[in-house]
Amino acid sequence: NAGFWPNHRVDLFFDDDTSVPRTEAGHQALLAFLSGERRKTVTQTLEPGATLVEEHDLLPLFKIPAHRSYKIRITYKESEVMLPSNVARFSVR
Repeated sequence: NAGFWPNHRVDLFFDDDTSVPRTEAGHQALLAFLSGERRKTVTQTLEPGATLVEEHDLLPLFKIPAHRSYKIRITYKESEVMLPSNVARFSVR
């Protein structure tokens, strides 16, 4: 586990494809991604058949108003390879 934010770019859009404004922490996370900064690897042992689920709060990274619909894409970077996720849609009520 190399740490989520430094090697994952999180892009959040409103339904009309305009970008959701980032907070200062969101800008810092984006700069860490763009710089290629990596955290040291952290080993986690899992039992056979177990899965690891990590939750990440987007509120510190984006100025997210309620009562809107959003699209999110997470891009993972390994060396020079960029691996974007599918776009996921969600709403905040």
